[in-house]
Formats: sequence, C-alpha cells, structure tokens
Amino acid sequence: MKISDLIARLEAENTRKSRLLLDVCRQYLPFENVVNLNQNSASFVAKNTEISPSQLLTDGFLSKIAQIEFGQNGFVFAGGSHKSISEKTAMIAEEFGFLYGSNFQDNARLATGATTKFMEIINTGLVKSGDFAITATTNFPVVMDKVNRSIKYCFRASNFTSMESFLIHNSIAGVFFEGGIGTSYEAFSMLIERQCGTISKSVPVIFVTSENNENFIHNLIENMHQNGKIYDADFENIYTANTAAQIISILKQHINIPNDNEKHEYIRAIFSVLDDKYL
Repeated sequence: MKISDLIARLEAENTRKSRLLLDVCRQYLPFENVVNLNQNSASFVAKNTEISPSQLLTDGFLSKIAQIEFGQNGFVFAGGSHKSISEKTAMIAEEFGFLYGSNFQDNARLATGATTKFMEIINTGLVKSGDFAITATTNFPVVMDKVNRSIKYCFRASNFTSMESFLIHNSIAGVFFEGGIGTSYEAFSMLIERQCGTISKSVPVIFVTSENNENFIHNLIENMHQNGKIYDADFENIYTANTAAQIISILKQHINIPNDNEKHEYIRAIFSVLDDKYL
C-alpha cells in the first residue's frame, strides 16, 4: 500500500486515532512528486519537517513505511553521461533498466541522475518493466532544463556534493557506465567511502565497458592496485561487465531477493500497528 493511499483512508475515517496516525504518515509525504534537499545538509524538507536520510534506512515504523516506497534495502546507484553515449551502451543501459525492474522491484530502488542521455535511457527501461524511476538532480542551470521524462520521485539538492553524498551513503551497490567528470567523481567518491569505512567494502562497484570505452576509471584503479597503491581489501567487490545480464548477475550475488510470500509478510508486519482494517 502506498503512503498516499493510507493517508486517504485515514482522512476519510476522521477519528482521533486516525488523525494521530495521519500526522505521523504526513511526515513522509515528500514521496509525492518532488523531494527537496536542505541547502545546508542532505535532509528531507517536507511541510516544515526535516527528516535525516539515514532515518529512511533505520529500524522503526516510519522508516519501514518509507522502505515500502524506496525498497527494503536502499538504492542501487547508477551513473553515466548526460552528454553522449555510444549506441551499444545505450542498448545495454535500457536493457539493464528493464532487467533491474524485473528482478529487484520493491527490493532496492534503482537511483540515477535526473538529466537526459544515459539517465533517461536507463529509466525508460525501468519504466517498461513496470517499476518507477527515482532520480536526483541539483539546482544548477545547466541541468534544470534537462530533467528526463521517466521520473516519478526526484531528490533536488543545492549542490552536486550533497546530491552524490546522499545517494552513495544510502546505496548498496554502484553501477557506472561511460561518463565524464561527474560520473568519475561519483565513482571515486563511492570508492573513497568504501576505503574509509564509511560504507562497507562489501558494497559492489560495477564498471560497465563497451567497444568505445574500456572504462578508464576501472583501468586507472586497476593500475593503482597492480602498482601497490591500493590495498587488496579495497579492490574487493569491484567488477567489470559488458552486458546487462552480467550486471544483474553480479547484483544478485549481493542483493537479497525475498520471495513473494516473504514480501507479503514483511509488508503485513509493518502495517499491523495500524490494525488490519487499514490494509
């Protein structure tokens, strides 16, 4: 059940208990259309209520409601160029979006940047699978007029650092296609956070290759590793893939996929605090 559907039921009931529950649920209304990020920190701003992003992924009733919308585990972050990509990479990206939605829907949401080219292509595949697109963007004029058309929920940050920090710290995997400065920054930020221990080294980082791009980022860090500049432990769970199926296969090694009965029981348990009449 979506939060908006639950809120509609509570509003219709209009009892003291339902009004109390309504106040709780409305804290998570940033899920409707656009989510803003506070200028000074990666905090949700919704109806004058600030909610730390980390709260979305911690235990508790409110965060469990959030996880129904955003998946039980967090994000899988995918980065790529908003300028140009090869035809082969475009085909891999759309197929990956479709296969991701088909395999991981409601478990770990795929999150990308919000602009065009790669991001729109991958989100097109995601929507074709029946899933929805979660994206992030900044207030920079260079991207404000290029938001892609497949978006359902969009996090808007005041600067690039806040945007990528929010996505990376709530991600359980990173998938990086061919890209430029922004994609490189995102990939290295995730690698640095893994190295420093602020996110787990078990978080997989996948670099997607094509005939036009051997993925220079992966080549660079592989060279560093071979020359003793990177510890073996920091090079673990770093992969390359050149097909959508390979990306999905790697992710399946790292993402727990509950069967339908487990999903059903999970959601039932979350909403049991509201009494069965709300389900």
